[in-house]
Amino acid sequence: MFESPVIDIAIGLSFLYFLFGLLTSSLNELIQTRLNSRSRELHKAILHFFDRDWDEIGQKVLDSPYVQSLTSKTGKMPSYIPSKSFAQGIVDVVKGAEDLPKTIADVREQIRKNPIITGDTQVWLLGLLDQSFGQLEGFYDQLEKSYNDAMQRVSERFGRKAKRTILILGAMISIVLNIDTIEITQTLWKNQETAKAFSSLVVNSMEKIEKSGSNFEVKDEDGKTLYSLTNEAGSNMSNIVAKVGTFPIPLGWSKESLQIADRAWGWILLSKILGWAITTLAIFLGAPFWFDLLSKVVNMRGSGKKPEEDR
Repeated sequence: MFESPVIDIAIGLSFLYFLFGLLTSSLNELIQTRLNSRSRELHKAILHFFDRDWDEIGQKVLDSPYVQSLTSKTGKMPSYIPSKSFAQGIVDVVKGAEDLPKTIADVREQIRKNPIITGDTQVWLLGLLDQSFGQLEGFYDQLEKSYNDAMQRVSERFGRKAKRTILILGAMISIVLNIDTIEITQTLWKNQETAKAFSSLVVNSMEKIEKSGSNFEVKDEDGKTLYSLTNEAGSNMSNIVAKVGTFPIPLGWSKESLQIADRAWGWILLSKILGWAITTLAIFLGAPFWFDLLSKVVNMRGSGKKPEEDR
């Protein structure tokens, strides 16, 4: 089963999708960081926590020391606000110039007499007091829960926008670098020794990466791990990327690929568009998907005959 050229081609394609998925994710992170997309989404979410009776309160929360201490630059919006900081900022607004409330009764009184806490916001805060069962700590917990629920919706909205960006980037990379899945598959099918050698290189390298474990992490600006490899695994990955260029795999634009007009360009163009579309969708699945898939194939293959070591 694992000696089939179909499997070899599938392994080779999966690795290419992994590489370009990683490139796309990195470009997306760079774009989001440059545009401060997360900060802008969070800023908008805090200011529009409620549709009415909230703008002034939201700005005061953003200006509170609990939020401003999260960024090194004065006036700059952080890309992440812990729920505890949000709750402390709200309590600061509630108490105004008075001392921190010590009882639920104190909080209730401060909410009712605060001139900027009116309408829906006042009803919401008084409702949270009722749900805190007379415990001041419970009020903080309810504030944090409300914030976390709201941020979950923000994350989902941001995630949908990020997916659209990744899809667009995947399409651009597929076309600019001419990553045509159909052409690559046809080339590897016609040159099955190349497909086998490429597959062996991928499997051997993946085995080394798997044995290396994972303590080197690539994270986004929120501290979320995007990719994790040891230094040794990263070195192995760099080696295999360098070796990919030595295989006669049709990547990029060559003289031959640019001379479409000399042949039946209509069918070729249609084939290329389909090939780019397949690559775009594969990239959209993400580098983690293809890395996990390759890891499973390597583990299954390990129970059978090992491919020859790449020399």
